[in-house]
Amino acid sequence: FVFGLGAFLVAHLAYLKAYLGDCRRLAPLPLLLALLIGAGLLGILMSKGLGELLIPVTVYALAISAMLWRALARLGTDVPKRSALLAAAGALTFAFSDSLIGIDRFVVKFAAAPYLIIIAYWLGQWGIAASAFSQKPR
Repeated sequence: FVFGLGAFLVAHLAYLKAYLGDCRRLAPLPLLLALLIGAGLLGILMSKGLGELLIPVTVYALAISAMLWRALARLGTDVPKRSALLAAAGALTFAFSDSLIGIDRFVVKFAAAPYLIIIAYWLGQWGIAASAFSQKPR
């Protein structure tokens, strides 16, 4: 589990770097939303006890929250609208997928988890990947 967490941490850091490449505005509202989502989920997971995974899961939650913040921060800027919308939707869907993993693993198992997780994961990845395009002038 920790190795998978590490691999996805690297992915979120790469997405974070890419999003910072075209938008560096502070964006307090997206920051607040990302912090609420990240802290809310981390609180749920911590309430059931994470044991020795507390630090790795906390670091991961910070990274995915930062990635989500920067994806949302691109909305309403000079970043092409389609790219910003796809990145925001992809980041939210990716965060949802990871939330399902945490809930299923640490809070309560549910039968549909594997299906919902992989569908949300692939939709999130598609949104993030589709947001990286060059817009040709008309």
